[in-house]
Order: sequence, then structure tokens, then C-alpha cells
Amino acid sequence: MRVKIPSDLLDDARNGDPDAFNQLFDLCSGHIFRFIYTRIPDLQLAEDLTGNVFLKVYEAINRGQPWKYTFTSWLYTIANNQIRDHIRRDVRAAFFPIDTHMNLPSREPDPFRATRDSLDAESLRAAIARLPDSQAQVISLRFLEGYGVKEVAAIMGKTEVSIRAMQFRAIKELRAALARDLG
Repeated sequence: MRVKIPSDLLDDARNGDPDAFNQLFDLCSGHIFRFIYTRIPDLQLAEDLTGNVFLKVYEAINRGQPWKYTFTSWLYTIANNQIRDHIRRDVRAAFFPIDTHMNLPSREPDPFRATRDSLDAESLRAAIARLPDSQAQVISLRFLEGYGVKEVAAIMGKTEVSIRAMQFRAIKELRAALARDLG
């Protein structure tokens, strides 16, 4: 998430201002929803889990619990924990990353190019779905959400070196999969 959250807004939310919390929700909920939806492609469930994330944030703020890193890293950590908890509760949950912006129709006038791009995006989604969970999460956070290596490491609770290694392996696997699928 590359949303700049004003520090005074965070301070107001910490001090119990409901309007400040609502503004935080408005600024961040779409990003958190997309993150969850890439891991759990059920619209209603992703909305529910997004709501749970913000309920946990609200409760933690009311308890005076500080966040360990940046607010957004803390937010994504809570979202990731919600995803893990859901998957633990429902063993049948399947990982299939879908990013809604990939499904938008192309504005390009060339139908051949639009079709090719659509097939490329579909192949990429399928290739990401075949990655191990941690690699898919790194790809999602780094390239769909725009986080840096340090931020991804904080969110996932891993070292920067391990994030770089996972990213390298994931990209290598994606290249091989796309070469097979497209080529």
C-alpha cells in the first residue's frame, strides 16, 4: 500500500477520534481488501475478513497497543494473520490469486493485442497460483502492492535476505511457467 497516512490522523485515531478511524478505514480498506482477495478469491469472505482486520485494529488502538513498525506494515500483518486463521479454520480454502484490475477490459483499440494481454494476465494469475504460499505472498506484496523488501520482511516476519531469496525463486519459477504456458 502506497498511501501516505498523515501522522496527525494516526494520533487522532489513537486518541479515540471515531472520524479519524473512519478516515483510516477509507484510506486503507481497499488495499487490504485487495491483499486478502488475492489470497482468498471469495468476494463476501474477503469483505468479511477486511472488516475483521479493521475491527482488530480498532480494538488494539482502544487498548493502547502500539504498532511495531509502520502503521501499514502492522495493518498488513493483521490482514495476513486473518488469512492464516481463516485457512487454518477452513482447510478446504484454496489459494488462487486474482487481482481485480487484471480483469478490467482493455482500452486499446487493437482487439488482437487486447486478447493477447488478457491471455498473458490469465497465464500470470495461473502461474502465481502454482507458487508456494510464501512466494506468492512476496510477489503480491512487492509487485501488486508496491512494498519494498524491508516492508515485506516486516509484514511476513522474515529477514530481508529471505524475502530477496523468495522473490528470486518466485520470479524464476514464474518465468519458467510462463515460458511453458505461452511459448
